[in-house]
Amino acid sequence: MNFFADQRRAKSQTNKLVFMYALTVIFTAVGTVAFAIFVANYNHIQHGEYHMIDFTQPYIWQVFIAVVTIICGTSFFKILILGKGGRYVARLIGANEVDLETTDPLLRRYINVVEEMSIASGTPMPGVYIMEREDCINAFAAGYEIDDAVVAVTKGALQKLNRDELQGVIAHEFSHIFNGDMKLNIKLIGYLYGLYMLGELGRVLINSTGRRSRYCSRRSSRNNGGQIAIVGFAVMVLGYIGYFFASLLKAAISRQREFLADASSVQFTRNPDGIGGALKKIYADSQGAILESAHANEVSHMFFGDAIKRWTNLYATHPPIEDRLKAVFKGFNMSKFEREEVDEIYKELTEHNQVEQYQEEKKERKKQEIEDRENEILNTQFVAGMAALNQVSIKKKPKIEETAGVIDQKNVEFAKKLLNELPKRVHQSVKTSYGSKCLMYAMLIDKNDEIRQRQFNALNSKEQLGTVELVHELAEYCKELQEVFRLPVIEIALPALKKLSEDQRGLFLSLTKKLIMADHKVNIYEFIIYNFLRSSLTGQNKFFSRSLGKRLLKDDVKAVLSFIAHVGSKNDEDKLSSFKNGIQPLYRNDVRIISLKDLSLKKISQSLTKLKSAKIEFKQDFINACIRVVEDDDHITVREYELVRLISEIMLVPAPPIIPDYIVS
Repeated sequence: MNFFADQRRAKSQTNKLVFMYALTVIFTAVGTVAFAIFVANYNHIQHGEYHMIDFTQPYIWQVFIAVVTIICGTSFFKILILGKGGRYVARLIGANEVDLETTDPLLRRYINVVEEMSIASGTPMPGVYIMEREDCINAFAAGYEIDDAVVAVTKGALQKLNRDELQGVIAHEFSHIFNGDMKLNIKLIGYLYGLYMLGELGRVLINSTGRRSRYCSRRSSRNNGGQIAIVGFAVMVLGYIGYFFASLLKAAISRQREFLADASSVQFTRNPDGIGGALKKIYADSQGAILESAHANEVSHMFFGDAIKRWTNLYATHPPIEDRLKAVFKGFNMSKFEREEVDEIYKELTEHNQVEQYQEEKKERKKQEIEDRENEILNTQFVAGMAALNQVSIKKKPKIEETAGVIDQKNVEFAKKLLNELPKRVHQSVKTSYGSKCLMYAMLIDKNDEIRQRQFNALNSKEQLGTVELVHELAEYCKELQEVFRLPVIEIALPALKKLSEDQRGLFLSLTKKLIMADHKVNIYEFIIYNFLRSSLTGQNKFFSRSLGKRLLKDDVKAVLSFIAHVGSKNDEDKLSSFKNGIQPLYRNDVRIISLKDLSLKKISQSLTKLKSAKIEFKQDFINACIRVVEDDDHITVREYELVRLISEIMLVPAPPIIPDYIVS
């Protein structure tokens, strides 16, 4: 799996989709106009008039423009609405956001799996949703970009899947997040919606003329109503024909993406029994993956399993379960499975209580944790590794094209251990908006008493009563929090922070900036964290964003690389060498470093915002340039790698954390 290649593939498919959509719109509009001409000419002949209407008449082109406007306008409107983010799509389907403080064991397991996958992949944690009225086994990921994604599962999936199977399903959905499928899915919904609404308009015309004819006695009125009804019928038929062919295109694209996501799930978890077990249970369960939601057909291509019953597989959005199982399990025999396993799985689904199973798994994991703690060597390696990360170098130069969007099983295990080592009070804080906000403040509290007092005064003047006390308490935990913990903490705090209102977000970011500036200086780690929070919490509707190329981003690249070189090197010669090492492969003829006095914080913030909109090919080149700047002294510290990870995440490129296996003292 290659994140950048998959993003390019998704973009290529989107371009093909747009082309096919344009052809369908033109075909539908021309067909509607041609039929309207036929009806008008037939009417003229009936009245003894032989003045024929053809495509040269101005008002015929007005009809053409009207049809195109109706289709494209409704498609644009739908994509615009869905471009608000995954939360809107989730609410459309009837999913509810999970309370992160829940004590429900199945929901807790679900949240833990999403946290682990987020940390392991270096991705902002998506919103966590559940479809409480759906008893089938299904799930989906939705959003326009990585930073506004959500994942949702049905109640049936939580109750019927064990932890490994749930992890396999969540890994499948994370693959859709990485592969650019979410944006493609939203555009598919929008394009089909425009054609569907044209068909609905035709149906409305037929119904309205039918009602009108009952109240009109004049023959001419009835004739005109009949002609409108005929045109309405043509519009309806052509709209639905266009919708049908667009559905075939949607199905073909979706089936291909599902195979890729299944393969990615196996790669991420190294456990085919996870996703394979979930697929087997869908096949054996009487409810399968079929949803009851009224919007199931509209969003069926977004789900893990085929969400609606179909009279033909011609426009099925998912491959047959048998084909998916054969892809997951090499040598899979469907006849043997039906003969030996289906009845047993069905019995398990109808009789076994997953809450009891979860409690058993929890006891088993607790037992394993105790065994791990008794093993002094393993425990010492991990804890010592965490404590020493700021002073170590990375053995192997990170290659962003190899690591971005890849979840390795080692990273998953590392994420589990990291969550276990995280202070319980800190982990509890990220479950609420208020707690997450206070934790972010606490991470910025200075050790100097005078500066700390200025920071607390700033909080006292703006925040609610009790905030300073909680921040003070959390700051004590944050003192011992290694830098390698900080980005994962921010990643899993984002869902709660995104629940803040627009005004609350503005106040939070304003106070965060004040805390950083309390000592009248900004280190690069503070600055990038602030920009990461700002980027994640102030996103606009992604539908209006456009990709920027290398030429338009030259000044912004120079600004950010100059800033990294200035803060990462001690003397002017090293700064220039680091900067040249990073920028020369991008812009060979301009290697002049920008002086620190000419680099304002506002300028760098604006540059990072623009770089977020870079074309995917250039994002890869730029992040590699950042790596070259920090590695100019022939080694990369974990702190420097974490800096590159922060920049990557601001640019919507997931970069997994470094793990102790990859470091050397």
